[in-house]
Amino acid sequence: MKENEIKPAGRYRLLDTIRGIAVFNMIWYHALWDMVYIFGFYMPWYLGMGAYIWQQAICWTFILVSGMCSYMSGNGIKRGAFVTGCGFLISLFLYVFSPQTPNLFGVLVLLGCSMMVVSRLKPHLLRLDGKRGAPLCFAAFLITRYVSRGYLGMGLFKIYLPQSLYSGYISAFLGFPPSWFHSTDYFPMIPWIFLFLTGFYIMEAAALDKRAQRLLRMGDLPALGFIGRHSLFIYMAHQPVIYLILSAASNIIYAF
Repeated sequence: MKENEIKPAGRYRLLDTIRGIAVFNMIWYHALWDMVYIFGFYMPWYLGMGAYIWQQAICWTFILVSGMCSYMSGNGIKRGAFVTGCGFLISLFLYVFSPQTPNLFGVLVLLGCSMMVVSRLKPHLLRLDGKRGAPLCFAAFLITRYVSRGYLGMGLFKIYLPQSLYSGYISAFLGFPPSWFHSTDYFPMIPWIFLFLTGFYIMEAAALDKRAQRLLRMGDLPALGFIGRHSLFIYMAHQPVIYLILSAASNIIYAF
């Protein structure tokens, strides 16, 4: 498939809306995270499976949608480098102002690096059609889902990996963190690049389906669409804003 065949005519508004929903949920999730872990509110349910599923749904949405958008991107290297830089900027900010909550190889670094990888390999990736590529990449994601815990596979089927793989920061970036490594927002390349590629191939399949094209161009909800179109700026700004609001609220509460 040629490059000029993969660029859409018009914006896919549904993707903006889906991303906006994910951003809205992310803001609420992080606000509760701050309330529990920084301001000491007692919320037992937040430590349970429900909150974990909520968090994973947010992350999966961001990664899949970003992968879908990478299929249409004309300058993935430049965009990816910028997003990666934003991710490392957040890491530096937290290292200086909140060293007790390190943020290494978070979701922005994953997304930015995945954009650059896909942009470089796109001609080779497009040799595989989306209807085969999406399930293959999703299967690879499931198989490698727990490499950070030391094994491939899931359920009763497990292949344990040599501990020599888990050696330092580079291995942690790839998906093999040593025992001393810690990050509050950890999304290594493996397994998450396979979920990113799943989104890429979903869009490749959708590009050849007229019904999918019409669905993707459906009118968005204006507020959520706006949030989705400015998701990176909101991601960069939301945590400091949440912290300031919660700090002011806690000071007012303690004053009374």
